[in-house]
Formats: sequence, structure tokens, C-alpha cells
Amino acid sequence: SLGLVKMKQKDFPEAKRFLKKAVDADDQNYLAHYQYAYVLSREAMTDSGFVTGYDPNLAEEIKTELKKSIALNPDFAESYNLYAFVSVVRNENLDEAVRLIAKALEISPGNEQYLIRAAELYLRKENFSSARAIAQKVYETASDSQMRVYAQNTISLIDSTEAQLESIKNLKNKAQSDIISDEPISDEELARRNAQALNQSLNQALRRPAVGEKRILGYLSKVECLGKLVEFSARFQGLTIKLQAPNFDSLALMSYSAETADAQVGCGTFSKEAFAVITYRPGTDAKSKYAGEIIAIEFMPPSFKLEN
Repeated sequence: SLGLVKMKQKDFPEAKRFLKKAVDADDQNYLAHYQYAYVLSREAMTDSGFVTGYDPNLAEEIKTELKKSIALNPDFAESYNLYAFVSVVRNENLDEAVRLIAKALEISPGNEQYLIRAAELYLRKENFSSARAIAQKVYETASDSQMRVYAQNTISLIDSTEAQLESIKNLKNKAQSDIISDEPISDEELARRNAQALNQSLNQALRRPAVGEKRILGYLSKVECLGKLVEFSARFQGLTIKLQAPNFDSLALMSYSAETADAQVGCGTFSKEAFAVITYRPGTDAKSKYAGEIIAIEFMPPSFKLEN
């Protein structure tokens, strides 16, 4: 009980300490194993709930606790879901995770969180048609607006990932055709063509703005949590604009740059500016200090150029 209280207070180190004691005191309590695994999973998360990766040893400890929970109570679906989540983050043991999330859906048919998790797993396996079909179903039947946004963001990620992989494939094919061509190509020209093709492929992979949305290429410099909203500061064409969002839940994030592959977006993050395509919905209040509501952040390599 103390562990759960500390977890609700977001005091995860103390929650971990108490739940470890609970597990040690009663090794046959499936819920204690699950809750301990859950609090371990929170260690790598930001305050806003984002996680970019798990240390291999931590991931293994989480999975070990979940396996114990499953063995003690095979009908507790959340253990399967958390196991699948760790697999998504780590991008490993995907076939096993697919079987486990299928078991969770047998226990709780139609559960939207489990369905989205299945879509994420199929995305990692590059089975885009299955991933898209599941996410589209959730989007069409979502029980609330937050789940609908989650499903929509998942669909956008599926589309952009598939487009990026297809562009890379086309780039490789084009490079191969250049190699076997009779036309002599200098190293400088080959580098120019490769850079141009990469820029085109990145543009194709970007999330497409919806009706009424606008996107800019600039530098994200600051994220601040101010009471009931989150404020984002971005530098664009020499000017600083401010955007807002009610929370982080509806924000679509993607990185196409090695420099920001592990970037976390949360309160107080960004010690230095990050180059990104920023999509937002312009506001209607001319007196507001905010240009609009931020929708998506897509981190890009320094050489990227946005093609409209």
C-alpha cells in the first residue's frame, strides 16, 4: 500500500523501495510483481510520460517480474500489455510480444490500449498493413478524444515510417542504377545527388498537415509547464514564436536525425536548440501571445530543407 501511495505521488524511488519489500515478503503475489515491474518501467520516463529507451538490464528485470506475475495469474491482462510495451521501446522480442498482446486481447476483447499496442508492434515488424488496419479501427471507434488523437498519431507514424523506408529503398535502387550507368559521375556530383535524394525522402516521410494546420522549419528552444498548459518556444526566420498545448498527450513526436534520436520532450527540457519541423494550428485571437496550438514536432538533420 505504501508503494502504491508513493507511486501515485510520483515518488518512484520510494515506490520502488516499498514494492521491492512487498515482493520479497510475498513472492506469490502476482499484483506485487506487476506493480514492481510498473514502477521500474517508470524510472526511464520523463515527468510527462515519454520514454526513449530502457537499459538492457532494467528491461530484463522488468520482464522477469512480469513473467512471474503472468505465471501466478495468467488472466491479468496488464502484465501482458506492459511486457509488450517494453518490447516496443526496446524493439526486441517482437514475435513474443505479439503473442502476449494477443493473449491480453483474449482476456479483454476490444481494449483500445491493447489494440494500439498491437499496432505499434506490427509497425516495429514493418507489417504496415496490419498496423494501419488496427490503428484505423481504433481511430474510427475511439471512446474518447484522447484515444482518437493517439490512434491518429499512430497512423501518421505508420505512414511516415513506411514512406521513409520506401524512399530509402528507391534511393538505393537509384544509386545502383547510377553505378551501372555509362555516364561518368564525379564524387562531388554523386554526393550532391545523394543529399538531394535524402532530402526528398525526408520530405516525403514528414507528417502531412491536416486542414487548418501550418508547419515551419526552425529551432525548438524551450518547453515550459505553466499551470494548465505547456508552452513551447521556437525560433523561426530570426523571430521567436510561442505555441501552446493543454498537455503532452496529443503531441506527435518523430526524429529523423541521429543527433536527436534520444531526445525527450518534457517540462524544462532542451539545454540547446533542436532543429525541427513544427506543425501547429494557428490561433484566432490576435491579442494572444501564442501563435497557436502545437500539433507535431519532427526533429531533422542540420542539412534538411523543407520543400513546400
